[in-house]
Amino acid sequence: MSNMEISLKPVDGIEIITLMDNYIDVLLPNKGPVTRPPLAQEGKIPTDTFLAEHGLSLLIRVNLGNDTHVVLLDTGYSSIGVPHNMRLMGIEPDGIEAIILTRSSCKNRLNNGHNILIYR
Repeated sequence: MSNMEISLKPVDGIEIITLMDNYIDVLLPNKGPVTRPPLAQEGKIPTDTFLAEHGLSLLIRVNLGNDTHVVLLDTGYSSIGVPHNMRLMGIEPDGIEAIILTRSSCKNRLNNGHNILIYR
């Protein structure tokens, strides 16, 4: 691996949304900078709940001026969990500009019929 130096631009803000994790507790309250989805939306108690599974998936939004860039870091373990949780959060995948797969996630995704471009 080369020691390539990368200079980063300062940004106005960053938002990281956990789409998938090994653990979920829907009763935890908001605390500090952490905002959790409400237990009930529009006065209705949901009949469905978030899924937790082995693996991680983070939606990262970076704000710079009037521009927002969105990347997905990892995709969880199954093909069900992340899309399910995104639907419950009201997040559309249309704005995702790139998907970053770490080593653990690549193994699960390479042979599932999707075209994945990997940069090394």
